[in-house]
Parts: sequence; C-alpha cells; structure tokens
Amino acid sequence: MKAKAILVFLIYYSLASAFSQSLGIDKVFPDGSEKGVRRAYLQSNKNLLYEKAGMILATMQIPITAGSIMINDTGVSTYGVTVGGGLSYVIMIADATLDNTTETYTIKPSVYIGPTIVGGYTPITSDNSNVSGKAIIGGIFGAYDYSLIFGYDLVDKKFNLLFGAKIDSFKFTDALTVVIGKPWPR
Repeated sequence: MKAKAILVFLIYYSLASAFSQSLGIDKVFPDGSEKGVRRAYLQSNKNLLYEKAGMILATMQIPITAGSIMINDTGVSTYGVTVGGGLSYVIMIADATLDNTTETYTIKPSVYIGPTIVGGYTPITSDNSNVSGKAIIGGIFGAYDYSLIFGYDLVDKKFNLLFGAKIDSFKFTDALTVVIGKPWPR
C-alpha cells in the first residue's frame, strides 16, 4: 500500500505542477493602479524599469495539494495522496524580465510565504485508514512551483503537512497583485 500511495502521489503531483505552470502569461505591471494610469506612469518613469529586476509582490494564490503527512496526538504520522485546493495570500520575492513593447514584467516567483485555507480529500493513505475530507487553516511556504502547506485540519483534528503546486493570480490578471516598493536591478 505504501508503494501505491507514493506512486499515485508522484503521478498526481507531476500533473498538478505541469498544469499550474502551463496557465497564463505571468505578467505584472510595475504599478498597482488601473491600466490607463499605469501606462501614463510608465511613460513618465521609464528610468524605474530594468531589463532584469527583483520585486517583492503581495498576491493571491490557488494552492493545489498532492500529498500529505498527518500527525496525530500520539506523534504517529501517516502519509497519503490528498487532492485539493484553496486560497492563499502571499508575500513573494520574484525575478522579473521586462517586455519593452508592453512595458510589463514577466514574473518568475522564487520564494513566498503567507496564510492559507485549503480543502481536500484523501482517498489513499499509507496505513489503509478511512478516507477523509480535509479543511485546513494554516500557512503556505514555497519556492518556485513547489509548495508546503502546514496547518490544523478542522475535520480530523490533526496537524497536517501538505505538498503541492500553486497557481498565481497574475497568470490571469494583475489586479490582485501589488508590487511592494520599486523594482531593483538584478
């Protein structure tokens, strides 16, 4: 059963990562205002734009879970495949490359952290325990496309660590993303 849980986790995690990386265009305007105001701002402040830049962003994310480790009151842990998703608001350090024609940055997240709420379902566990739903309140920490979600499961009343991928809100719209401070050269 352990080998089956590990194999299903690896397959599902690979699919979730590929899906999250294939979405959207990862572009962010350097100012958080409306597009017309942004373009006027950029025209008058072109000296603030760098070919390669670093940024600190505050943005929404959709975490996608793939596997979990559940720790009960006695300290015994089990692992399983957890299919789920949620909502996070993170502070992120990102690498950015300027697109001169549209004056937007293509973002590559490097490290992020923030609070999260995640719901999920665990159909396969290492100890053949009953399948269960999850409602986890906690935090998310990640690097690049890898996420570690930690928190308390309100359904099972256990501490959980979940592994997975994430989808950043700026893959769809930059309205939910705020650049904190000014971009700095890399």
